[in-house]
Amino acid sequence: MSKEYASDKEKWGQFDAARWNAFYKWDKENGILKEDLTDKGFTNEFVKIMTEIRLEHVSYAYGQERILEDINLKVTSGEVVSILGPSGVGKTTLFNLIAGILEVQSGRIVLMGEENPKGRVSYMLQKDLLLEHKTVLGNIILPLLIQKVDKAEAIARADEILATFQLTAVRDKYPHELSGGMRQRVALLRTYLFGHKLFLLDEAF
Repeated sequence: MSKEYASDKEKWGQFDAARWNAFYKWDKENGILKEDLTDKGFTNEFVKIMTEIRLEHVSYAYGQERILEDINLKVTSGEVVSILGPSGVGKTTLFNLIAGILEVQSGRIVLMGEENPKGRVSYMLQKDLLLEHKTVLGNIILPLLIQKVDKAEAIARADEILATFQLTAVRDKYPHELSGGMRQRVALLRTYLFGHKLFLLDEAF
């Protein structure tokens, strides 16, 4: 990492993120970030890394069956991207590659300037995968406990988000007592509490 980039990181910490949208523009045809930021004193290196995630020529096959072929994708910070397609075209496979569940066979996946995003994304699968023997609260605090957050603090943070999403009434219920839609909402909150900047939501709604 260059000294100039290290300096940019410090500058970005002092920079009003709301102004970011005032002077950057997205080149939809070429999928690149215009380096207007360089006019503000940021290096090209820093601008490139501010692209949240890049997929470069990613391909994947199950045995002889090619599922993904030469996929290129860029997603910038704050951007929401939907991937549409019929069943079986590889949407979930793509997410599993980004999450690090599957090893990349060909190409590169880069998150915030570094390869191997494994453990650095929040991923909500098609199935809610709630633990049936734990209450809603017990399921939601799991990401925080995994991160060694004190249990009392984890509960306080979970209670706050439950209140925000008007789910306090189901705090002490078990998954089998919830509707399908309610289970999905609980799973979404659990995903949120992993705290990563990048969210992968596989048919979450």
